[in-house]
Amino acid sequence: MNKKKYSTVMPIVIITIMSFFIGAYTGKLLKVKDISPFILFPVVIVSIFISLFIQVIIHEIGHAILGIIAGYEFKEIKILNFKIFKKDGKLKFEKNNELKGSAYGGQTVLNITKDNFEKTKMIKLLVGGGLFNVIFSIITFVIAMFVENQYIKIFCSINVIIGIYLFIMNLMIFKSKYLINDGYWIYSLIKDTNGVSLLEIDVVSDDLEPKDFDKNYLYNDKIDGVSEYCNVAMDYYRYLNNLDLGDIDSAKKSIENVISFDKKYDITPLVGNMFTFTHDIFYYYLIIEKDLEKAKTYYNVNKNMIKSSDAITKARALVSYELLIENDKEAAMSIYESEMKRIEDRKEQGMIRFEKKTIESLLNLY
Repeated sequence: MNKKKYSTVMPIVIITIMSFFIGAYTGKLLKVKDISPFILFPVVIVSIFISLFIQVIIHEIGHAILGIIAGYEFKEIKILNFKIFKKDGKLKFEKNNELKGSAYGGQTVLNITKDNFEKTKMIKLLVGGGLFNVIFSIITFVIAMFVENQYIKIFCSINVIIGIYLFIMNLMIFKSKYLINDGYWIYSLIKDTNGVSLLEIDVVSDDLEPKDFDKNYLYNDKIDGVSEYCNVAMDYYRYLNNLDLGDIDSAKKSIENVISFDKKYDITPLVGNMFTFTHDIFYYYLIIEKDLEKAKTYYNVNKNMIKSSDAITKARALVSYELLIENDKEAAMSIYESEMKRIEDRKEQGMIRFEKKTIESLLNLY
């Protein structure tokens, strides 16, 4: 059975309409007929990539500035394989070819803790990215109106469209099965949905092992959010919590919705830096259900995602595969060592400790 892939018609329609009007207006300003198509085409392509990169930077700076204004301390900004971070009171720059910002190219990290997590502060932080995209788009739109150079006009016009696109994709609230964006978090914070609990776990549990997750986050009477993924992600955190506590029966119950969700939808957009459902579903089939054939089939179907993911949970999945399916403990040990080295400096130290503990237990058992 083919899994459903994420598609949202509304943002595409809105972006197309806005792009048409922006393009029609700026087209009057541009004398593209005076530019050879052989020159115009590469200029447009280069402008798209440069504009996208700039707007992602602007977006993350917006989050950082509004977050700082709200009272949070800046830690780092990651854009693709570049990182700007604060160390010893100074801003430093680092390039790392193994670094990934996020599934969408950028990530802002602030010092958000259980003690300083406040709804109004978080809303300011989340609004900042899209707000700065719009402000920068307005600035470049004004530049396009007044400059004479046609290439600058083309670049600015494309930048306006991309900036508005990022604004829409980040701040509109989509009633989709699994789209989580800034607008969704803002909606959750205002309406007090269970998305707030998911957001709190995501931002304040970096140094917590799953067994130490606050039960007030995991089990609450908040109303459901607009995204089915939110409810499934909460079940996933409950699964990790129960697994770490050794409550296997509760862990089985918690992961049922996760497995059902995975069967229906292509979860590629949900690949995260901390976990993917795919790793734990494979682990569940293999280690908890002890169904070797089911685990092997699932692994073969999802091999690309399991092996290519940047998530911390990849270590447990790959070691389990080598240990129980390939029966190669030496390979399992080698993967364990290389994976732990890969993730040793990640901020999710609680999850890393959980992975180490679980994997070492497996290696000792088998």
